[in-house]
Amino acid sequence: EDFEMLIDALKDMPASLLEAHRCIIECLGKIGDKRAAGLLIDISKNREEEDWIREAAIEALDKIGEPLSAELSKLRIDYREKRRLFYLLNTGQIDEIIKQQKLYTTDWLIKALKHDRLEVKISAIKALGEIKDKQKIEFLIEELLKSKYDDAKVEIIKAVENIADKKGIELLMQALVKIAPSYSNLYVDRGIFENILFVHQRISAAFSAKNPEEYKANSVSIERLRAVLESKKMPVNYAVYKA
Repeated sequence: EDFEMLIDALKDMPASLLEAHRCIIECLGKIGDKRAAGLLIDISKNREEEDWIREAAIEALDKIGEPLSAELSKLRIDYREKRRLFYLLNTGQIDEIIKQQKLYTTDWLIKALKHDRLEVKISAIKALGEIKDKQKIEFLIEELLKSKYDDAKVEIIKAVENIADKKGIELLMQALVKIAPSYSNLYVDRGIFENILFVHQRISAAFSAKNPEEYKANSVSIERLRAVLESKKMPVNYAVYKA
C-alpha cells in the first residue's frame, strides 16, 4: 500500500517540488520493489529533469537490484565526477582541476558559472582563465555583464586578459565600457587594466591599416576606458590592489 502511494505521489506531484521528488525516489530505492523500475528508468533518461533528480533515480535503480544499461552506467559515472568537480571548485582546488581537464571539461566549468555559491563561480572562472579555452570567452563576457558579484567580475576580467586573443580583448573592451559606472566598486589591480589597454592597442594597431574605421572606433573605446580609470571618482585603494 505504501509503495502504491509513493508511485502515485511521484507521478502526480508538481515538477517544481524537486526535493519532494528526490525524497520519494530515495524511498523507492530503500523499499527495493522492482515494480518501480520502469518509472525510475523513465526519470533517469528524461533530459528535462534536473541532473540530481536523474542521479537519484539511477542510484535507486541500483538499490533495487535493477541492472543498469550502458547509457545509465555512463551517466552515473558522469554525475559522480560532476559532484567531485563541484567539491574541487567549492574548496578552490584549481590546480587539481587543471591536472584533470580532460575529465573536467570546460563545458562543465561553464555550467558551474550558474551555481549559487560564489566560491564555485570564482573557482570556475579562475580555472577557465588558466585553461585558456578561447571558445569560452563569450560565456565569460556574458557573465561579466550580468553578474551581481564584484569579486566574480574582477576574476572574469583577469581570466579574459589572461586568455588574451583578439576577439576576447575586443569583447572585454566593449563589456568594460558598458559596465563603466560600476568600476568604482571593482578592486582590480591597476596593472590588469593597463595590460588590457596595452594588448588591445597592440592588436588594434596591427589591423589599423586594413580596417581604419574599426581602429578609430577601438581608439574611442580605449580613451573612454582610460578616462574612467583616471577618474577622480576612483577610490584611493583602487590603484593599490586590495590585499
